Amino acid sequence: MQNIDIRSPVTGTIPSYIYRFPLASLHLEGTLLEGTISSLIGSISALHNLAVVNNPLLSGTIPFEIGCGCKDLAVIQFVRNDKISGTLPPQIGLLKRLSHLVFHGNGISGTIPMEYGFTENRFDEDYQWCIHTPPNYNNNVTSLDTITISSQPGIIGTIPPELFQLPISVIELSENSLKGSVPVESIVSPTIRYIYLQNNQIGGTIPYYNGTHIIRTLNLSNNKISGTIPPELVKRIEDFEAVNNQLTGPLPVEPSRAIFFLAGNNLNGTIPYEYCSHDFSQINFGGNFIGCWYNCKPLRLFNSSVLCDLKGSTFGCNSQCGAPPGCGASCNAMYNSYPYDYPTLQGPSTPSLPSPPSIHSPSSLVDFINTEVNITKPKWTALNSTNSTINILNITNNVVIVNITGNWTDQSSYINAEGVIILNANSINFQSSNINLNNANLNINTGKFYFVGNLIMTLNSTVLMNGECADFSNSNLFVKVPEDFYGTSNETILVNATNNCLNLFKSVQGVGSGCQEVNIKQKNHGSAIGISFTVTYHCESSLSVATIAATVSCAFVALGVLVLVFAHPKIKKKVLPFHGRKAHTPYTNPEE
Repeated sequence: MQNIDIRSPVTGTIPSYIYRFPLASLHLEGTLLEGTISSLIGSISALHNLAVVNNPLLSGTIPFEIGCGCKDLAVIQFVRNDKISGTLPPQIGLLKRLSHLVFHGNGISGTIPMEYGFTENRFDEDYQWCIHTPPNYNNNVTSLDTITISSQPGIIGTIPPELFQLPISVIELSENSLKGSVPVESIVSPTIRYIYLQNNQIGGTIPYYNGTHIIRTLNLSNNKISGTIPPELVKRIEDFEAVNNQLTGPLPVEPSRAIFFLAGNNLNGTIPYEYCSHDFSQINFGGNFIGCWYNCKPLRLFNSSVLCDLKGSTFGCNSQCGAPPGCGASCNAMYNSYPYDYPTLQGPSTPSLPSPPSIHSPSSLVDFINTEVNITKPKWTALNSTNSTINILNITNNVVIVNITGNWTDQSSYINAEGVIILNANSINFQSSNINLNNANLNINTGKFYFVGNLIMTLNSTVLMNGECADFSNSNLFVKVPEDFYGTSNETILVNATNNCLNLFKSVQGVGSGCQEVNIKQKNHGSAIGISFTVTYHCESSLSVATIAATVSCAFVALGVLVLVFAHPKIKKKVLPFHGRKAHTPYTNPEE
């Protein structure tokens, strides 16, 4: 099966088995399907066309896995799906064969990712974009021809100028809540033909660049654009609409070629005589104009308010200079004998400066369910893991700083760490989780740390914590003791909390070899948890001594359960002297 095309009001949900087919096309239109589009859609590597149109009951977000796995995708259409929400996944910018991208009339919010365009290193490499991010992904430039992101009031931010570094011919960003200004790159692009930016909150001025290519449509109506109309730009446009803005100054000497709509602004002056040499199809100038409405054929074609709007303007009252009937203009006899062939003088416009670069988008990769992932990148907006294996790896042998601007929540996962790692998060909440530290030095900076599960540590692992709360009352601590551990140590484990929000482990247990008997205890020292244990070695040695008994009382800092280190000077004083693991004194047989 290569194509699934459903255009009828079928009910139910999207069956998961369709994601196992090598589909080239998936088209869902006018259905009553419920539920979400699964992330498994990213496994359809041969998918070429994806259309999700007018499905009022489909919900959820647009899976970012589309950009990670559907490498042959050329057309994406999400149109009038009211319940599909969330943000636009930046990973779609990874699709180098994409030609048409349409998001119209959905419930999407957020900004337009600059990663849909082109600039050097447009993807922030500090983020992990896919579970298996494609190699050289910053070189995967899309071949987009058409971008439509419209009729979604939740779309905010500015227009990324990077979009116009693509061979794009049509861009429609109308009926959103965009602000900022019109990027000069939009009119510089040699391939652009249609620009629709109406019904936003765009300000600034109309950019100017003295190019030569023709723009067929530029629609800026119903925004907050001010300044004058660059005559050098307008003469290169066939249909120009800028109704209901804050434009000022005179009309350009050379107008757009067919449609010229400017009502609802603060323009003034006279009608340039040069307009007699143009063939308009529709004009809409609005008010504040005076003088002569010249009796020439191009300006005499309009005779109803449907074709022209001159309300608020005043022209002559005779056949030589009077406005066409039905266009709403007033007349004043003082303009009955306005001179013909009077040249209109206009100075050159000032070229616009290039737009500043856009801010990188964050990665959409924040959820892990029933999967295994190696975390090697330092930036995350959040982490949500369920029944997964999360490996936090230090692959550089340097300190790795993992920053999570939001929260990390986990349910029933295995979280493994090794190397020197600093983890910063707003809060951490683990339920039925297993944390395994293997020769790891883990420094956690978080507001609150709630942990239900098992913490398993090798003897030479450490955990230092900075925060206000640490609740271990429903968790178990296991310390793995190596087989050759039969010496003395002066190390200590401490847990400190800023507002005395500290709860001991439900149980603590040492894990040794068959020859070791480990007794371990914990004690609350106010703002610290102390751990002490005794290791008795009771196997026969290869030496002449039949039984070796070694009792070791240990108090650990760097061995670690958890050390919460705070900014308060007194707490730092207490904790910092214990940082690091001291060397063990080897056992010496006194009879030798």
